[in-house]
Amino acid sequence: MRRPGSKWAGLVAAVVVAVGLAVTTCVAADPEAANPARLVLFEQVGYDSRSLSMEISEADQLERFLTELAPATAASARAAVLDRDPSHRAFGFIRPGCRENGAHLTISEDRLEPVLTGGENIACARAEYFLAVFTVPAESVPPNARVG
Repeated sequence: MRRPGSKWAGLVAAVVVAVGLAVTTCVAADPEAANPARLVLFEQVGYDSRSLSMEISEADQLERFLTELAPATAASARAAVLDRDPSHRAFGFIRPGCRENGAHLTISEDRLEPVLTGGENIACARAEYFLAVFTVPAESVPPNARVG
């Protein structure tokens, strides 16, 4: 036996489920939205470089990394790292690409790896190298993750 109004209850439940699914889909559509890494510097560093990945949170790490860069670029990188929130760690990467215009950092339990963006479907006769510096809240860096 059905109670009066129960057909509406079923309809309301269906609408709530449909709205809930739509919200879940929207949230899941942008996986980078939850990424705690922040790109604080990105620029082309030339053609004659080499790939490099390292944490640059400590002064000695940063200075070692900066030796790979031209003086003006090194000054920009130093400023970006020193200006970070003290509860964040910093990571520097030099990667080859072609007409890239940005990057994001993928963070997994075992690795922190930059992904250059913007150079899709462009062919370069010679690889260009790009500097990407990220800051990440210390608690968001997995303890056993390697850099690069």
